[in-house]
Amino acid sequence: MRVVKEEISDDNAKLPCFNGRVVSWLVLAESAHSDGGSHSAESRPELPPPLERPGGIGDSRPPSFQ
Repeated sequence: MRVVKEEISDDNAKLPCFNGRVVSWLVLAESAHSDGGSHSAESRPELPPPLERPGGIGDSRPPSFQ
């Protein structure tokens, strides 16, 4: 089972964005057991959190959607 590193429950919260796209990643929970598959999160380095959170949901859309 995998866990959410940061849960956003406030509808007005700004999403972590980079280049106009929402940034997210999965991390392996400490108590979780790997199934040995090729998609194991243990083999990938954990990405650092975004440096800034520009704009909200409506502000982060590409110009073609506005």
